[in-house]
Amino acid sequence: MDFTLIIQEPSSGEPNPHVHMGIGTMAAAVDALDALGMISHSSARPDPPRPEDFGVTEAETERWRGTRIPDLPDHVRTFAKALVAMAESEAEHPDGIPCYKLTSNRGWLVTPREISAAFGWWASASRERRRQATDGLAWWPSWIDFLKRARDHGGFRVW
Repeated sequence: MDFTLIIQEPSSGEPNPHVHMGIGTMAAAVDALDALGMISHSSARPDPPRPEDFGVTEAETERWRGTRIPDLPDHVRTFAKALVAMAESEAEHPDGIPCYKLTSNRGWLVTPREISAAFGWWASASRERRRQATDGLAWWPSWIDFLKRARDHGGFRVW
């Protein structure tokens, strides 16, 4: 499984509004973030809405996949909006980036508040702790740069 992380609201001329990561790189990123306290384990992954609760059949979910939400039939649109709401949810008081948002590629939105909370932990980590957590991760400085840009531009989606 690969991950594509896309800044939600990139500025015009954004040099690289997305990052691609293989599963191994993402696992290493999550491990380092977790070692630095930047990952939140306090919120459980929300249960996705069930199509049948909206009167939507499996055949309809397949037929309408990839269609813009405004172009969907009413009942399918309501279901699609519930999926978006789930992907964009955040804790009332974020304490870092929820682990589940970085371990599946369902279109989760990692919000600016979640990223800011994670950076609070980054700022409080000693230089030695940072070095130990990121030792051997040559790409780490560009990852931190991506997180800073995402924080300032609406967060990022995980696909």
